[in-house]
Amino acid sequence: MKKYVAMVSAFVVALAATACSNNTDVLSQIIEVRSSDSLASSESNSFNHINQISKEPVITQELPAGETKHIQLEGKVYELTYSETRYNPVLDIKTHEYSVNGYDAGVIRLREDGTIVEILGIVFDTVDIEKTDSAETVRAAMEAAIPDLIDFSKYEFVEAKRFLAGNDDDFKSYTFCYSNKYQGYYTEFVALYVNSNGEIFKLFLPQYEIDVSDIGNIDKELENDLIVKKLKSIYDTKNTEYRSHRLDDYLRPSLVINKGELHVQHMAYCYVYDYEQERESCYITTLLIPVRFLTAD
Repeated sequence: MKKYVAMVSAFVVALAATACSNNTDVLSQIIEVRSSDSLASSESNSFNHINQISKEPVITQELPAGETKHIQLEGKVYELTYSETRYNPVLDIKTHEYSVNGYDAGVIRLREDGTIVEILGIVFDTVDIEKTDSAETVRAAMEAAIPDLIDFSKYEFVEAKRFLAGNDDDFKSYTFCYSNKYQGYYTEFVALYVNSNGEIFKLFLPQYEIDVSDIGNIDKELENDLIVKKLKSIYDTKNTEYRSHRLDDYLRPSLVINKGELHVQHMAYCYVYDYEQERESCYITTLLIPVRFLTAD
């Protein structure tokens, strides 16, 4: 009988050790995006950072210096001069940055296939609107003006944000964000900016299409459990303790591809108590969780 009890005990211990090992292995494959941004005055180097990547772009020179090319936007041809190549470690995207000749702050970033990622510092179209127009009116005019640049019909969701400067009725500028979602996660996103002079002056198209046809149902409860465990594994140390977190409303949960694998991206404000300093601090933490850990086999 004693031999049987000993065998059962050994089995339970081995099973627990295996579960712990598996859990540790899962947590080690969740990517932490390293950031210098923090609501705390300084971040301790004693935290348990594992499997980190930087959010900062890697800058290289991959094309001949001063190389020029031309691009047509809404009937106008722009001459571009190559500046640098930027690699985004989070989205795993490489873009070539060009300055726009004749514009002090004009910048256009292109993917390697030549498609546009970002337009900054130039007015690439103008619409006939009033400074007091509603977001709906401005949006309709903008969409009618640039149908060849963006296929607006492919986006299911649209949000408009108004930026005011002063107390008059001038809307100053609107940002229009177009997106698609899958199970509540953003899969595609594009933002355009229009000021009250009718100038369309900025475009941001960071994502690429993500095939969601083979994604199973994402377990939200398991996802939250992994987020908590990952944050605890980072911030629970001999001097600090994870207390709580809240997910950021600006960088919404999204699906991104990193190194060829699909991940769920979350940004969290993590509240950590420091026993030596006797105070709680907040750290901004972005996590990339492999989707394969969140769906049924």
